[in-house]
Amino acid sequence: MDAAAPPQQAAPQSPEPAGPTAVPTTSAQAESRQGTPSASGGAAIEADIFTATNAQRAAHGLPGLRSSSCATSHAQARVAQLVAEREFYHPPLEPVVQDCQAGAGENLALGSRTGAGVVDAWMNSTGHRANLLDPDYTTMGVSCQRQDESWLCGTVYLMPVDAG
Repeated sequence: MDAAAPPQQAAPQSPEPAGPTAVPTTSAQAESRQGTPSASGGAAIEADIFTATNAQRAAHGLPGLRSSSCATSHAQARVAQLVAEREFYHPPLEPVVQDCQAGAGENLALGSRTGAGVVDAWMNSTGHRANLLDPDYTTMGVSCQRQDESWLCGTVYLMPVDAG
């Protein structure tokens, strides 16, 4: 059974000088077989989530999201924290807003074995769907890590400070 934490959003704030980030990131994740959790990481499921997200946005007349290294770094750190803690909640988005100098939102999912399953769960949840289809978001980062026999996946969405 797929679980999705309620989506989270943080309002855009005025940009502040970006300092070095104290948020740890994981190393680049290796390719793995789609739908089969492996110790090497979730690059295939991450790519599927990115593709399925942009397909849903296109189907709703919205432009696709571009990849953001800042959003990806934060998605990786946030998912790694949740897996390490064996928890499922939304850490505060303020570090993302400050480091990426952008408005931010987040979707989380636990229990899916495929990227399509993650995006389908989000599209069937009002709040997650709103994040995924928000026209103000322009970039995103995706991270998935193995948790038991499934995946814990997170996306961080970013919008320009002057949007929304």
